[in-house]
Amino acid sequence: MTEPRVGEATASLLRRLYPVVLARLVRAARDLPDAEDAVQDALARAVELWPRQGIPDRPEAWLITVAKNRYLDGLRRRQRHRAHADTLSSLAEVSPWQLPPSAGMAFGDDLLGLIFTSCDPVLDPMEAAALTLATVLGMTGTELSRLFLVSPRTMQQRLTRARQRLRSRREQLVPASRDDLRARREAVLVVLRAIFDEGYWSSGERPINPELCRLAVTLTRSLHAIERHPDVGALLGQMLLLDARRPARMRDDEAVSLAEQDRRLWDRALLEEGLSLVAQALGTGAPSTYGFEAAIAAVHAEASCAADTDWAQIATLYAGLEHLRPSPVVRVNRAVAVWRSEGPTAALSLLDETTNVLEGRPYPYLPLLRGTLLDELGRREEAAGELRRAHALARNPEEARQLLARLEGMAEVMVAASPPFEPARTSD
Repeated sequence: MTEPRVGEATASLLRRLYPVVLARLVRAARDLPDAEDAVQDALARAVELWPRQGIPDRPEAWLITVAKNRYLDGLRRRQRHRAHADTLSSLAEVSPWQLPPSAGMAFGDDLLGLIFTSCDPVLDPMEAAALTLATVLGMTGTELSRLFLVSPRTMQQRLTRARQRLRSRREQLVPASRDDLRARREAVLVVLRAIFDEGYWSSGERPINPELCRLAVTLTRSLHAIERHPDVGALLGQMLLLDARRPARMRDDEAVSLAEQDRRLWDRALLEEGLSLVAQALGTGAPSTYGFEAAIAAVHAEASCAADTDWAQIATLYAGLEHLRPSPVVRVNRAVAVWRSEGPTAALSLLDETTNVLEGRPYPYLPLLRGTLLDELGRREEAAGELRRAHALARNPEEARQLLARLEGMAEVMVAASPPFEPARTSD
C-alpha cells in the first residue's frame, strides 16, 4: 500500500479513474445504468477507505473489483441476465486492462465504446451528449448548462429524463452493427467536440486543459479509423488545426489572442495533417456543419499572419453555417467576421437581432463582442455595461481577469481591435 493520501489528491485520482473503470465494466456487462451504479458504489467505498488505509498499489484494479462485485450482487438480487454473471465471474483474476471483449462492436478504445454506449438512439443527440459528458467527464449540471446554454435546472431535468429512458431500455445498449454506429454518430460527434472545446478554453481554473484536447483528438482518431465519414474527418481536421496553436496560446501564464500569437510556434505537422483532412472532407460534396467549421479553421491556419486573414471568406462561411444550423452562437461568430471585414457598424447591426434570444443564458461572448464594438464606435458607457455583463459570465479566472483589465483601462485607452482571449468557438 502507498502512503495515505486524502483530500484533493484522492478526489483527483478518482475523477481520472472513474471513466476508465466504467468503460471496462460496461464493455463486459453491456449494461450502462447498472454498471454506472456499481462504479458509483465503488467510488463511495474508496472515499470511505482510502483516506484511512491508503491508496492501493493498483487503484484501478481495486475499483474494478469492487464495482464488479457490486454489479454481480445486483444481478443476483434481480435474478436476471444470469449469463452475464458467467462472463464476469472471471474478472477477479483479470486485470481491468484485459477485460474480454463484449459481443458488440470492437472500438479499439474502451472509452470510445463507452461514449457510443451512452449515446443510445432512444435519446435525442443533445440529450445523449449531455448525459455522456456527465458520465465520462463527470461534468456537473452547472458546467453542462453553460456548455449547452440552458439553465442548470433545465439541464438537470434533461439528465434525469435521459437516465430514466436508458433504464427503461435494457436490451442491446452496446452498438452491435454498423447501422447502430451510424445511428449514434451525430451524438458522439457532439460529445467529442464538447470534450475538445472544454480543453481548448476550459471552465476550470486553468484556461487551457491540454489533457482534454489530447483525449478528444485520440478518441476522434479512433472513430476515424472505424468510419471514414466526412463529418468525422472534418471534426478531426478542425481539432488538429486548433490544437496546433497551443504552443502560442499562453505567455507568462496569460492567454494570448489569435491576432497576437507568434505563428512560428504553431505545430506545423498538426497543421499539415489538419489541412489535408479538411480538404478530403470538403471534397466529398456539399459541406455539412462540421465541414463549414473545419473550413473556417483552415482559413485561419493558411494565413501567414493575422493581417492576412481572409475575414470576408470567413464571414461567407459563417453565413453558410448559419443557414444549416441557425443559432445565436453562430450569429455571434459571424458578427466577428463581419466586424473584421466590414466594420463595427455592420457587425453591431447583425448582433442586434441576437441580443434578446440569448437574454439570461450563460454566454459571455455576446456582451463581450457588443462591448468591444460599442467601444470602437465611441459609445463608452454602453460598452462598459456590456463588458460588465460579460465579466459576470466569465468561464474561468483568466477570462475574468482580462475582462476586468479591459474595463479598468476603458477610461484611458481604446480597446484593441480583437477579443482579449481566444474562446474555442468565437470566430474560429
